[in-house]
Amino acid sequence: MTDREPKVGISIDIEADGKQFGHLSVPNSRNESGWGALHLPIVSIRSGAGPTVAFTGGNHGDEYEGPIALLKLARALAPSQISGRVIVIPALNFPAVMGGTRVSPIDGVNLIADDAGLYEALVDLGAEVREGDSVGRIHFPERPEREPVVYRAGTSGTVIGRCHKVLVGPGDFLALIAHDR
Repeated sequence: MTDREPKVGISIDIEADGKQFGHLSVPNSRNESGWGALHLPIVSIRSGAGPTVAFTGGNHGDEYEGPIALLKLARALAPSQISGRVIVIPALNFPAVMGGTRVSPIDGVNLIADDAGLYEALVDLGAEVREGDSVGRIHFPERPEREPVVYRAGTSGTVIGRCHKVLVGPGDFLALIAHDR
């Protein structure tokens, strides 16, 4: 496997029309097994050409509302009701969801914000951003010697959600970006 090949496998064809339930295989090397993998549930609902929207839940394993709502959506939504594709990953931090813990029991990592401080949004709702653009900063007033942490867009697209509170902590939502494929 080269660095350019994907390291995460998928058990379904997200380019195919229809509704498919499967899993993402994420490599997870540990003491018990050097070739282990985590299997994250994924659902793809597709009907012809059109935009793609992805919904994720389960960033924190102790928040059940998102995974439950997304699984209900995945069961209820029919391909005939959409034009394009809907991808649902109801348990993004699957080990935390299974353990009912806020952070992953594997490494204690929080999937969202990893710093507590004062959040400064750098983009407005509806703004177009490119991958790598700054979307916000966290300042640390109790540690003035520390430089602000800049959060960058992981993809290009339109900002369809962003944090509106000032005081943020580890795990808080900062920005959501949508794009067409």
